[in-house]
Amino acid sequence: MAGSTENIKDVLTGTYAAICTLGLLVNVILITTILTSRRLRTIPNIYLLNLAIADELFLMGIPFFATNIYKETWPFGNIVCKIVLSSDTTTMFTSIFCLTAMSADRCIAAALPLKSRRCRTVKTAAVINGFMWVLGLAVSSPVLAFATTETISSTGQTFCNIYWPKPVGIWALSFVLYSTFVGFVLPFLVVLICSVVLVCVYRSSVGSRYGRRMQKQLTLSCVVYGMVVLFALSWLPFYIFQILNMTEHFLMTPENSWIPYSVVILSYSNSVFNPVISIILNKH
Repeated sequence: MAGSTENIKDVLTGTYAAICTLGLLVNVILITTILTSRRLRTIPNIYLLNLAIADELFLMGIPFFATNIYKETWPFGNIVCKIVLSSDTTTMFTSIFCLTAMSADRCIAAALPLKSRRCRTVKTAAVINGFMWVLGLAVSSPVLAFATTETISSTGQTFCNIYWPKPVGIWALSFVLYSTFVGFVLPFLVVLICSVVLVCVYRSSVGSRYGRRMQKQLTLSCVVYGMVVLFALSWLPFYIFQILNMTEHFLMTPENSWIPYSVVILSYSNSVFNPVISIILNKH
């Protein structure tokens, strides 16, 4: 049994290390490419730059969690615990907010190609990116407030987690539902509306003099919405697990202890896919 546990720990830490290394590398390549090329400083790329920065910061939390798994204790102290957990949550929210802003930008560019030129500028996109970070910090503030460490005297193990005030169950369930709605349901409602508008605009432009321009807009929009769908596939299992974990329909046992680690690994892998898609998009 001990050998099996050690094997699981080795697999998990190895997987975390691979995702972290690859993700940090491709995001650095994307960030450097956009920042060093004036030609690439377009409105879509400003959003992609912000997304890459968020993904980079998100991935930087992996070494802390991997060490925690391997040592079976949190060795970094209370302050680092707060910083890592709050940063992890903030960058998670900022990523989906950024994808939502990209979707809205594509919708506006397609629906109002002429009228939107004045407001759709690189400077405006940068300001919106800044607002995405402020919003991400605001919605993740409960994590910063209640993330802390707790040491079990009988085993000497230290845990870094979110310890809610009483009544603990209500606080925990409220945050899970709140984060699921703000960080998943609401953004995808916005994306869905933008998608419907885009399809309607494209269908109405077929055969018109704007048809070729719309075809280019549609291609770029499909890539953006593809990234959103990929985000959904990567994060949906995480949110489903969080909700089920708060109910009596899911009980943690030694046999299914791999599930929470698997959904977390899947969510981290999205930060590897995003820059790869962005690099391919810029090459074309």
